[in-house]
Parts: sequence; structure tokens; C-alpha cells
Amino acid sequence: MRMSLSAAAGVILAVGICCSASAASLPVLRNTILHSGNGNGSTLAVGSDTIDTATVNCADKFGNGCLLMVNTMVQMGAGDGQWAICPTVDGVAMNPTCPIQGVTQGGSATTVTGNGWSNVTLTQGSHTVAAVLSIHHASTLDSWQVSYLFWNIPR
Repeated sequence: MRMSLSAAAGVILAVGICCSASAASLPVLRNTILHSGNGNGSTLAVGSDTIDTATVNCADKFGNGCLLMVNTMVQMGAGDGQWAICPTVDGVAMNPTCPIQGVTQGGSATTVTGNGWSNVTLTQGSHTVAAVLSIHHASTLDSWQVSYLFWNIPR
């Protein structure tokens, strides 16, 4: 993945991890993991449903930790209630915490799509990241994609 300096500075400033847009202070993108699938209408139970997991390793040589940004897109259908995308790291919700995506509508022909960005600063070591859905009424899972962007934070 290539990103211009101005675009990278905008992303970094938007998540509030640095205050300078100079090249020396920008985080360095180290890894991108892309997962996708199709639930083919599989049933999601009320509560928390994990649709994907990944393991990332923060081996930051500067001792500042690492930045993880997660972009999640999910299509759901056949429910009658609110739902949220709630990515977690080591079982703890990322920022922002579980934004509501909307309300699924009853009926098998109805599909809704939700998208969200989440971020967290990680400590050194291995971490488990999960794309989790919070479902208020039984629903079905259709297409989904999760992008994990892993950055080292320079001094």
C-alpha cells in the first residue's frame, strides 16, 4: 500500500498520535492484512459474534509502541434491531467503542451495510485482533472485509 506524505499526515493527525506532519515524525506502515468472506446468510446470534481474527506483533525498535488501524465492512440482513461493529485487541474494544451501524430490517431480501475505522496504540509483543459484531436481534451475515493496517511509531 502506498500513501502520499500528505495523506499519511492526515491519517495520523486524524487519530491524534502526533502533532507534526514532517516525514521524520510520521508512523511507518509495516504491514497490511486483508481478510474477506461471505457468510452466505449464516445466522448470527444475539450478542457478540466474531467474524474474523488476526495476530499482529508489535516489535517497535523505538520503544513507542505501534498503531493498529482496522477498517471493517459488513453486510447483514434479516434482523429487526440495532447492530454495531466492535473490533477488539486482546479482548478489549478499540476506539471508538462499538459505533452503532443502524438497524437491520426483517425479511430475507433486505441487506444493510456498515463500515467503520477503529484504532489503538499497542505495546510491544503479540496481540490478537478480532472483528466482532454486536447484534441486538438474530440476523444473518453476508459479505464482509476487514483491513488491518499496522504502523510503527517513530521517536
